[in-house]
Formats: sequence, C-alpha cells, structure tokens
Amino acid sequence: DFWIDYRTAGSMNEAHEVAWLDMTVRAWMRAGMTRGHIDGSFTENTNRLRPGFTEFANWYKQPRHDPETGEPRQGCLIIVSYGIQDFINRVMQAIGADKHVDEVIGMHLTYDSEGRVTGLAREDLVLTSTKGTFAKRVMERHGIPPERVVTIGDSRGDVAMAPPGATRVLLAPTQEH
Repeated sequence: DFWIDYRTAGSMNEAHEVAWLDMTVRAWMRAGMTRGHIDGSFTENTNRLRPGFTEFANWYKQPRHDPETGEPRQGCLIIVSYGIQDFINRVMQAIGADKHVDEVIGMHLTYDSEGRVTGLAREDLVLTSTKGTFAKRVMERHGIPPERVVTIGDSRGDVAMAPPGATRVLLAPTQEH
C-alpha cells in the first residue's frame, strides 16, 4: 500500500484521508489482495510498532486498587486506529498483546467469497475527525468517566479523541517510526 509519514498523516483533512484510503484499497483490489496476503504481511510490519507497547499493555492490565475506595479495579485497553482492523488484530496476536487488549476499533475491509478485498466498509470510518466519536462510544459502553481515560498516540487525532478531563500522552515521531 501507500505508506504515509507521520507529518503528512497528521496534517491531512478528512477528504484527504478518505481519498488516500480509497486509493490504497483500489490498489489492493487491482493487485488481487486477499485475507491471506493480510495475514502474511503482518510479520513484516510488526517492527512499525512503537517499542514497549506489549510491555505497557501487560503493565496496564495488572489488577490495581482504587486509592479512594480500596476496591480492585482494572484498566480497559482499547485501540482506536486509522489502520485496518484485521491487520491490527494479527499484529497484536503476533506480539502477544492480544490477551491484554479489550477491543480494537479500526477500518473494516470487505471481501468476496474467495477472500479477495472488494472494498472498505463505509459505515464506521476511523478518521482523525471521528476518533473522538469512537472513544466516546467506548466510554459509554464500559461506563468509564472522562477522568479515568488516558489516550496515547502520535497524531492530532489521538490527542483530539480524549474528552475534557482525560489525560493525553502524545508520542513524538522517531526516526524509525
């Protein structure tokens, strides 16, 4: 596909994001990309993850006690990504983080009966401008108040998805990423 560097991705508006997605998916369709290709390509791209993700997920999911009530509590780890959900799930399995991640929200590809990519599901596009909507749905579904939310990311969409009162962590791009 057509990789975008972090500076470009962070500056695209919604129309540009959708156009880039359309261009990428059309290229995959022309190339006859299948579920098997996606499953096979994940190993090449696990190095694109930020170092420390698996360790963070393992630490975050350890049981803790609420400092005010003493009651046990555990964090809810959700990935909201502009990436393809099938691909993200395979990467999480490959690095052993899938057991720590409660939910992955990403783009959904559509496939024909032979497993070839036929398009992109349009009902729930995860774009920079819609990440906050997805975060709000997760908070409502799990009953999480804003002050218990931490967003971690490397784009303006990751920062913007945090509701008022949440903690935001912005990672600076590295040379490798």
